Amino acid sequence: IAEYLELANQCRVRNEAGWHDRMLRATAAMAADGWNERQMRTSAAFACNGGYHDGDLGELIRSALSKYGGKTDAEFHAQDLQLQSIGSFDPAKLKPRQWIYGHQLIVGHPTLFVAAGGVGKTAYLLAVACDIAMNGGIFGQKIYRPGPVLYLNLEDDQIELKRRVAAIAIQHGFDLSTLCSRLFVHTKEDNEVRPLVIAEADDHGSVRLLTPITDALIRQIRQHKITALFADPFVATHAVNENSNTEINAVLGEWKRVAGVAEAGLGLLHHIRKGTAAAGDADAARGAGSMVNASRAAFTLLPMEATEAKDYGITAEDRLSYVRIDNAKHNLTKRNGATQWVKLESVSLGNGEPPYDSGDYVQAATAWVPPEPYDGFGKPERRAALLEIDTPSQLKEGLRYSKDKSTQTRWAGHALLANGVKTEGAAKSIISDWLKSGTLQERDWMNPGRRGESANQKALWVDWTKAPDQEFD
Repeated sequence: IAEYLELANQCRVRNEAGWHDRMLRATAAMAADGWNERQMRTSAAFACNGGYHDGDLGELIRSALSKYGGKTDAEFHAQDLQLQSIGSFDPAKLKPRQWIYGHQLIVGHPTLFVAAGGVGKTAYLLAVACDIAMNGGIFGQKIYRPGPVLYLNLEDDQIELKRRVAAIAIQHGFDLSTLCSRLFVHTKEDNEVRPLVIAEADDHGSVRLLTPITDALIRQIRQHKITALFADPFVATHAVNENSNTEINAVLGEWKRVAGVAEAGLGLLHHIRKGTAAAGDADAARGAGSMVNASRAAFTLLPMEATEAKDYGITAEDRLSYVRIDNAKHNLTKRNGATQWVKLESVSLGNGEPPYDSGDYVQAATAWVPPEPYDGFGKPERRAALLEIDTPSQLKEGLRYSKDKSTQTRWAGHALLANGVKTEGAAKSIISDWLKSGTLQERDWMNPGRRGESANQKALWVDWTKAPDQEFD
């Protein structure tokens, strides 16, 4: 048996014919000697590209067991199945979850980043990688384990990746030489010579895990003490049907093994399906649903919408420079509904030369915080706005303000915008606050400009006794 397995392994390593014949003889001999499936898989794993779970090995084992008898994996595990209680324990002594970067990356588990095309996904994740490498805190995330990072950029060539890294260093004041010593990469050019494809499937949907590649990757991660790795994009790391739950589950299982054995965090960048996607929608990921289910955390990256840009006072031309990041899977953290915003800045590399005198301008992701509703809206401005709402001077005689923006000129937000509030979104937020506190009261009202039932409407009055902090006498 040992001789057959060694010969099969030599065929595998040399990519020569004869592997199937020698493995057939080995599995037949094992089954004839009374081995069970688990013993056979364990002994033969080293001679198979797919390791323990190699599909071709599984077929040979099942055939041999059918011919000679012996226990399958299911039969072997069933004979010793016993249930036991969880047992008593002290919660205070449980090992906490090993987060690496905020609540986005965790040791030993994949995190899925689902992004729309052209949103700036690589700009963001590469900035995250640099943030971990430099312990920079550029996005306000707590960095629990700063250290070297591996970025598998399988779409950009090396010089383009260098441009991106340089833009990040310039934007955030990182020492470029120090950053480069801590940032390990595998680019499109590297991938053409040594493809980092960790799994492939045959025409029958049987997945073969390419464990020699993942084992080599694990060794490199350990050697360089890498704390987190990113695969951009995830689809370039496998050759299976991304719509098959079974096949994608196998690929993610192997990626999880890499992160677990290497004790590193893992970020997988994936694309959004065709059509409209909602922020924080776990089903927005293209392909099999198991992709999100098998990930420990998931986030969506989407461009700022036109309505959001209007609320924040951002021009239509600039809105695509703003990206929102929303949690799409909350099984490890509390639901807080918070959105992380990122702005893509255009950074000059200062590398101009004739005839390209202006040189390159490259995107670099930075943290962005939406303006607070009450910025520039102090006590005098608030009083003026409430006076206008309570006793309208800018509306036609007899009309009153409404909380609903659909009433157009009667919308109370106009009174706030005329008195220091910067954006429509801020005005809506303040009106909502005043309605909740009772400062604004909505009552039935007869619109003098309408007749019949359409005259029965709602309008706003001010209850001065409930004004914020009782600041209005």
